[in-house]
Amino acid sequence: MELSNIRSFISERRATIAGPRPNTRIFGAPLAEVSKGLDVPDVISRAKEYFLTKDCWKEEGLFRKSGSKQMIEALKAKFDRGEYPDLQVITDPHTVSGLLRLYVRELPEPLLTYDLYDCFLAAGENVDSKAGLISIKAALKLLPRINLNVVLCLLEIWAKVYEQRD
Repeated sequence: MELSNIRSFISERRATIAGPRPNTRIFGAPLAEVSKGLDVPDVISRAKEYFLTKDCWKEEGLFRKSGSKQMIEALKAKFDRGEYPDLQVITDPHTVSGLLRLYVRELPEPLLTYDLYDCFLAAGENVDSKAGLISIKAALKLLPRINLNVVLCLLEIWAKVYEQRD
């Protein structure tokens, strides 16, 4: 059995064992509401797993180009119904990146939060200096835990994309 088939099987078994989540909207809901007991929301962790297991890093415009709008909307609907869609079967990485972008875009509050906006803005002005990096680290530590986890997860994905650039 191939590694991708094993991962797909495990993902399906996890979903079967866990059963569907209560009919809770995931997209557009606050992070704290959708991630009870999780390090990051399920849509984020599944997208991360997809990108870290697929060899799609050289795909042109991975987080710029859109995937299938119909597929993205169908996946969104599944997550919002409490289902556990298997992203590993998706062949177009632009669809998964589009789903991830849509999720983040529909959050009711930015990942870096309105309360910390000025803090991140000030830290970003000196990003090329050691003091700027220290300021960014300090601002990150002020984020709610779930927001920080999501930011770190996204940075892990984007760092991999950056490593693989031409």
